[in-house]
Amino acid sequence: MTLPQNDDQTRRKTELSELSKLYSYNDDLGIPLIEAEGPDDRNRAEWTVKIFNCLLSLRSNMQKIYELGSFEFMKPKPVRDIPKLIDTLKSRQNPINYFAPDPGFVVGGSRGSRPATISDYADKIFLERDASNRGIGALPEIVEQWNDDKTLAYTFLAGPNPNQLQRWTATRKPKEMDLTGFDLGSIPGFSGDTIEAAIGSGRVYFVDHSSLQELFANDPTAPAPNASKRYVYGTASNDWKYIYAPTAAFAVPKDGQYMLPIAIQCGIKAEGHRIFTPKDGYAWKMARVCLLAAHNNHHEVVSHLGCTHLLIDPIVIATRMHLHKNHPVNRLLSPHFEGTASINISARTFLILPERSLDRLIGSKIDKNYPFLKQERLSYSFRHNFPKVRAAQRGTDDAKLLPNYPYREDASLLWDAIGSWVSEYVSIWYKSEADLRADYEIQAWANEINDRGKVRDFCLVGGGVQSRDDLIDMLTMIIFTAGPQHAAVNFAQGSDMTFVPANPFAGYGPAPQRQDHSEQDFLNILPPMDVAVQTWTILNLLAGINSTRLGDYNGAFLLNPISEIARQKFLANLRSVESKIESANAVRRSIYKLPYVHLLPSRIPASINI
Repeated sequence: MTLPQNDDQTRRKTELSELSKLYSYNDDLGIPLIEAEGPDDRNRAEWTVKIFNCLLSLRSNMQKIYELGSFEFMKPKPVRDIPKLIDTLKSRQNPINYFAPDPGFVVGGSRGSRPATISDYADKIFLERDASNRGIGALPEIVEQWNDDKTLAYTFLAGPNPNQLQRWTATRKPKEMDLTGFDLGSIPGFSGDTIEAAIGSGRVYFVDHSSLQELFANDPTAPAPNASKRYVYGTASNDWKYIYAPTAAFAVPKDGQYMLPIAIQCGIKAEGHRIFTPKDGYAWKMARVCLLAAHNNHHEVVSHLGCTHLLIDPIVIATRMHLHKNHPVNRLLSPHFEGTASINISARTFLILPERSLDRLIGSKIDKNYPFLKQERLSYSFRHNFPKVRAAQRGTDDAKLLPNYPYREDASLLWDAIGSWVSEYVSIWYKSEADLRADYEIQAWANEINDRGKVRDFCLVGGGVQSRDDLIDMLTMIIFTAGPQHAAVNFAQGSDMTFVPANPFAGYGPAPQRQDHSEQDFLNILPPMDVAVQTWTILNLLAGINSTRLGDYNGAFLLNPISEIARQKFLANLRSVESKIESANAVRRSIYKLPYVHLLPSRIPASINI
């Protein structure tokens, strides 16, 4: 890299100083967040076109829900109102309020909209579709598979929150679940097997959400033993919804190519929660709801919002404040920040407020979510969450012990492709380690992210960027987080979560305590239909905007042929990754009856822009 001379340095510092005035931190949540977007952060025009088309489609389906007449909502059917639309656009209000407003609760309270059967969640909500199941109301594939225990296991391997699994060992095991004496051989698919043999051979895995106890502990509005309750806003029948703190165990059968759930404990042992198994009929189905509600609560608050959107915020600020627009790292990263400031500010001021979109869906209270989000975001280690490092630490990296783990396999392919591109790019601009050490802009950038941005372990001990390999790691993780990781946790919302029984965000009854529950008990613990309508609307919006593409740098390297040649190699690698994932999906479909499409490079945006 040719370093700027004295006069040029002075000019660059002056320009950076002026630009940095456009950026400041917002610390309202106790996390460094971006206060306002700058001129280099905005979405391109195609994004605006896509979001308006999506919103129009959502409104069409919502109008059909009203016309079907199954529910009487608190608010009237949304209709065309051109003056209101013009006012919305002029005042830069959130267009969701115009095109897809919250219909409110069903008159008479949410219990007045209980489903009569599971099929109500499809037949009364997914309406804007033709005979070939095409349209905004098309039924996702999971509708046919959601009730299968294989699909439950697949949710933890390829669902919206796919990196929470851990291998059960003598030193790595859940805090609240004890499988001593567990009769694994009685579980379908494990005849002749024992829990001791399965753990010893590395075939048992778990997900531990007992930490979610923090989200409802010491709540004076819902005293024990119902401490997980929260009042459902706006209803007239004193309804409650619940969040749980479950632990679940899974196992791979001997010589098996798939994973199955074997046990769910819906809360901590001190509250008397027992273990349920697939033999427990409707009690098992209710336990599944408790597990998924907690898992999806964690997904929205931590894995999605905290560890993608809000992790990138301080990196955007540092890039704008410390890297000149002509700096090669700025040119590399800018396309990966397109629209991020805007969508994050919108989320903070619209989605995650009391009684608004996210609060309506998830079980935990918004005032409890904020400190939990802060804790999880600030404790998230940048380097320990490199995909291969995380998998190794959690014991899920061995494909022989845990075969057909789509997220792990596809994320690894993408990490390697991004790393190869970044490595070549860095070598073009930094010919030696001395070049890197002398780059005062990149050193200030890294320290800003680590210190003021509070991204834990962004820098190694000693601070700054210590080598070209160090910079390669930093940039690869930034690009992976803004692209593939966000794609994994965002777009699965559309395919896996819009059909509420497959992935509820909250329960509407206490966790099961006995085995003799009924189908009605199961229906009663599922979300009411008005919440299902809101879930469909919000998640189809979040999963319905797919703008920009990983590998597209919007012409940034056209004046640097060497960088453009390296980018073309990156695109070729991404095409190769696409082919490998498509081949793997044929196997996945044969085993689990579902593919994993969210890490196909052709579907991954370059930035977090929705």
